[in-house]
Amino acid sequence: MLQIGPVMFAEPLILLALLGLPAIWWLLRATPPMPRRIFFPAAIFLRGLRNSEESPARTPWWLLVLRLALAACVIVGLAGPSLNAAQGDFRGGLLLIVVDNGWTAGPGWQQRRQTMMSLIGAAKRQNARVVILPTARTMAVEPLAPMLASDALGVARALAPRPWPVDRGAAAERLAGLRQRSADAGQAHIAWLSDGFMSPSDTAGTAALSGALTRWGQIHFYTDGAGENPPILAAPKPTPSGFAVTLLRAVPGPSEPVSLQVLGADGRILSTAPGQFAAGETELDIALSMPVALRNGADRIQLSPPRSAASLWLLDSRWRRRQVGLVSGANLELAQPLLDELFYIERAMAPFAETQRGTITALLSGSLSMLVLADIGQIVGEDAARVANWVNKGGVLLRFAGPRMAEKNDDLIPVRLRRGGRSLGGALSWENPVGMAEFPEHSPFFGLPVPAEVKIKRQILAQPEPGLSQRSWATLGDGTPLVTAERRGEGWVVLFHVTANAQWSNLPLSGLYVAMLQRLAEMSPGRIGETPADRHAQEFLPPLLVLDGFGQLGAPPPVVRPLPVGPDTVVTELGPETPPGYYGVSAARQAVNLPRGAADLQPLTGLPANYAAHDYTRSQEVSLLPPLLVLALIVLLADAVCILVVTGRGRWPDLRRRSAAASVVAVVFLIGLAGASSRADAAPAAADSASDDARILAAALETRLGYILTGDRETDARSQAGLAGLSRVLSARTAFAPAAPFGLDPETDALVFYPLIYWPMVAGQKPLSDGALAKIDRYMKNGGTILFDTRDQLTRFNSYRGNAGAVSGPGQQTLRQILGALDVPPLMPVPPEHVITKSFYLLQG
Repeated sequence: MLQIGPVMFAEPLILLALLGLPAIWWLLRATPPMPRRIFFPAAIFLRGLRNSEESPARTPWWLLVLRLALAACVIVGLAGPSLNAAQGDFRGGLLLIVVDNGWTAGPGWQQRRQTMMSLIGAAKRQNARVVILPTARTMAVEPLAPMLASDALGVARALAPRPWPVDRGAAAERLAGLRQRSADAGQAHIAWLSDGFMSPSDTAGTAALSGALTRWGQIHFYTDGAGENPPILAAPKPTPSGFAVTLLRAVPGPSEPVSLQVLGADGRILSTAPGQFAAGETELDIALSMPVALRNGADRIQLSPPRSAASLWLLDSRWRRRQVGLVSGANLELAQPLLDELFYIERAMAPFAETQRGTITALLSGSLSMLVLADIGQIVGEDAARVANWVNKGGVLLRFAGPRMAEKNDDLIPVRLRRGGRSLGGALSWENPVGMAEFPEHSPFFGLPVPAEVKIKRQILAQPEPGLSQRSWATLGDGTPLVTAERRGEGWVVLFHVTANAQWSNLPLSGLYVAMLQRLAEMSPGRIGETPADRHAQEFLPPLLVLDGFGQLGAPPPVVRPLPVGPDTVVTELGPETPPGYYGVSAARQAVNLPRGAADLQPLTGLPANYAAHDYTRSQEVSLLPPLLVLALIVLLADAVCILVVTGRGRWPDLRRRSAAASVVAVVFLIGLAGASSRADAAPAAADSASDDARILAAALETRLGYILTGDRETDARSQAGLAGLSRVLSARTAFAPAAPFGLDPETDALVFYPLIYWPMVAGQKPLSDGALAKIDRYMKNGGTILFDTRDQLTRFNSYRGNAGAVSGPGQQTLRQILGALDVPPLMPVPPEHVITKSFYLLQG
């Protein structure tokens, strides 16, 4: 390799051909151009011709310069020049690449991968071995070992950001093991591709990794440029009108517009809210106002577009605002709010529920999730039947005790009650007010801290009976039930054995009261008829959808394990077995989000004093071969025109007739050669990114059909021609005017933009990766249509269909292999009344 300023040559020996330019000059100068040829006419046509010799004895100097420039462009281009090539002496040594691929790596991952590919390419040119050490935890932790640069390229392409934090302490331990086994210790070129951030919990791990790297040599530390300052979304807060969202930036930056979106479970945008970071600010508060109906259908809040797992927040039933009806048995205390039994309930439920007062009949006529009855001893008349039927369908009936219930009650209570009650701490009582005991494990309140200052002065008592302990969700310190509950049909009946106000206890004055009511609201469905979110009846929550490092939801990989049900199903440590996402079942799923905050965006410190700083934006390798070939093309065309002019063939009719076809062929050939060389020599990730962005933009702007690329040129050509013809027919006969079809690779291309994808089966097709299978499965479950064509219809295998000893054709065998790895519903013939048979283009045979 040879470096001249910022330009590096992969094949410097080819530059020795430049020494032959003087010889080329001498040959071209000694060989004049072809003399002008004149066809001899009759003598009359010779009149007036000049008899002077006009053919030069030597080639004109400007033509010599053009041809020497053409030769120089070709020679320099073949030498493999490139700008910003990775520097470092890897010859015979070791390249150690440490990659921070945690949740903060998503926004700048493309640049990080380009830098990694450039470093590995430089190591490959110098026959150096490579070690790649990701700092995010992986499932299978294998000992580090040097690998060939060609193998490292594949590992680098497959590496992706993870939706959990980095663990630099574990990476330091793996690096220490490599040093003990490696014979090249101390001879490594170290490149730390960092995200530039450090959380308080990883301070010790960062110091350990930095110390381990210094034992190998100088650290080349790469960070994002000043322009990379993507915001993240902190945990939103529910408000009576919607959500309050805070956006965070790592460092103060210029003014930056942002946009928030609220999406439903089907991907529809329910609400948007623009915002603007002021110059120098690191926090931005945005208020999202939404009607209750839309808010209860919200699935996630995200930045548009999401770039990492910290760009969105997943929502579940805990974020819904339930419709709660309030009914009180009191009449005289309404003018005194602090004595009103419903006053404390309204204030406690305001952050997470919509409350309204009324009669039982009026409230049940609407869409109600929870009904609260404060000191109503007996539900009379038709209201009792209405409430019982509503509870059986999934409603949650919450009742509070009081003087009326102490005297008489009905059957809509979870336990039998003693008449009267129990008074503690009064003038005629020998007992003092009693505190609460810890919540039992079967209670939905399990895990909530119990304040010591909460005291109970009076309560109604439950009759001792079998199963009372299982129906007790909260008890006093002496074991007396305080909150009891019973399942009725699909719903629940819950009873607080104290009043809803502070008359019998100070529980309504504590924060525990709010938390208990919120847990009960979470048990109620969004509307009657839905399956209640009874996650306490489950032992484990299976993974449903998980996030990747770019903030996209997808099918969970096999290594993800179910989560045990606990208080709020809190995941203390995210990782490959417990990534953020949705767990449970579709009707009652639990969101597990990535914890993050301003503390996770602290600048990384603790590096040694002699580290070398680099910028991702300034380290991207750019191949100079394509521009040199284009310049050679321009010089070649100019030389051809000059030859035509010098030899007398430059008149426009002759030029158009004789050189037009040759010029077009030359242009197409050299441009194709330049494009091929660009793909071969330029940074692969950069080229792929530009191509992918262009395809995604084209597919998003115009609806078009797609077909799967099989690798067989003839099959792919037929697919393209067939779909192009179908697109023309659709444009001519319907209102649907699709653009030209695109060939798709399930491994790399997005499928979501194509309403119909044609997939021909070809024998020997390579099996798809897990990521591609998940992408296809997600595409079909979201409504996409794939037409699988076995192409056995016109072969001899078609005659065997339906026979007992059926012989599968190659296309059918390939289809079985593909469908065997996909979650595809059973196929069936189209029923005669199906909507697809109603198209006027279909004729019955």
